[in-house]
Amino acid sequence: MGELDDFYVLAFAVPTVLALGTAYGMARLLRSRLESVVSPVRFVVAATAPMAVIFGYFISWDAIEVARHRAEYGDMGYMGPLGMLVYGFPIYVALVVACILVAAFTFHSRK
Repeated sequence: MGELDDFYVLAFAVPTVLALGTAYGMARLLRSRLESVVSPVRFVVAATAPMAVIFGYFISWDAIEVARHRAEYGDMGYMGPLGMLVYGFPIYVALVVACILVAAFTFHSRK
């Protein structure tokens, strides 16, 4: 794969797999655990956890890329991967909606 292909995998494929996996895993975990907490709160936690994973992923990737850029070019201007959350906003909104749907389906499916 070329450099451009690697970027698209890191910017779109990895966050998609992480977010959908987190939505499914958290919904499945919270569906059967923490029975003392009301169900809507558990569902909201399961539905919003993927967003935290996406932000954490991009913040980590951005810190690594900024450090690599500074080591090579100094303090010249640089826009890191965190900018993908701005420019790719419609794609990530669709991903968040998909994660909420996955969490809802998994959370409310039969045990």
